[in-house]
Amino acid sequence: MPTKPRVTFADDFYRFQWEEEQVEMVIERLSERRGSGLVGELTVSTSAPPQPGVLYPGKNWNLNTSNAPVAKELGERLPVDWKGMLDQASAIAKERYREGEPLIDLGGPREQQHGPRFILPGLIERSGPTTWFADGGSGKSMLGLAAAVSIATGIPVLGVEPLRTCPVVYLDWETDRQTFEERVDAIWRGLGETVPFPPGLIYYREQVASLAESAPTLRRKLAETGAGLTVCDSVGMARGSDPNEGEGTIRYFNAARSLRMPSLHIDHVSKEEMRKKGGPTQQVGNRYSHNASRLSWGITSQQDEGSDEIVAAMRCVKGSNVGKQRNRGYRITF
Repeated sequence: MPTKPRVTFADDFYRFQWEEEQVEMVIERLSERRGSGLVGELTVSTSAPPQPGVLYPGKNWNLNTSNAPVAKELGERLPVDWKGMLDQASAIAKERYREGEPLIDLGGPREQQHGPRFILPGLIERSGPTTWFADGGSGKSMLGLAAAVSIATGIPVLGVEPLRTCPVVYLDWETDRQTFEERVDAIWRGLGETVPFPPGLIYYREQVASLAESAPTLRRKLAETGAGLTVCDSVGMARGSDPNEGEGTIRYFNAARSLRMPSLHIDHVSKEEMRKKGGPTQQVGNRYSHNASRLSWGITSQQDEGSDEIVAAMRCVKGSNVGKQRNRGYRITF
């Protein structure tokens, strides 16, 4: 009989760890399928000698059928009670999946305060998506990265001190690692720092698949890094569909919500929006992008010919700042 596992839940990502047996199982991408029941992807690994590593690499696993075939396959690699551990994981996972999140009674005294509304005052909400949008070449990605550096380090890079400091994951659909590292170094040197940027603060990932397709894997990565903010650059590439079609945009923001943390989304604008007096008021595509964002800032920029400096102006177009006509200006040097 196997020992009791230590279990970690994160939406559709479940991790089971048996310390004595030196075994870890991860179940992700759980879904109910007609005629099959509950199905997910199972990855099994071990830290036991002589060959530690992955034993069962992300194969489909039906939680409603016998675990004997999988146990037999794993038993050829490591002599432990595989059927007992698989039965434990299956039973716990099914119970958790079907139970879902608990109902919360909002009456009576509050047991805890939720904290401030913003993670970066006025600029990035504590919960839900925040969107910054502008035309190409406006410096919006640099501003987004400056916000990431600020939240990761606690330094008021954009003139406001973050209310929470935490690791940041930057998801990039537009450039590459070398470009990103050069930009981080430029911001870091611009703050007067002479030592290399510290490790464990900003994690970079070059993206190809849409955010909706990547979300299950991303949720696991975010949990592993302890990140408290995700930056998606940019929505147009991460959406994976025509921006004028509502379905893809809805799937995108549902995926962003499933990350369960503050998120900053860098987006583009149409030519019509750029012609508006005072700057753009809505990102490219249909109204779903605007409606799904908790807070939105439109960005305009100006660059003198022959200069490496961009003057960017941010204008809040959705959120509590709108009534106050909040505007911010920044100078960005490349």
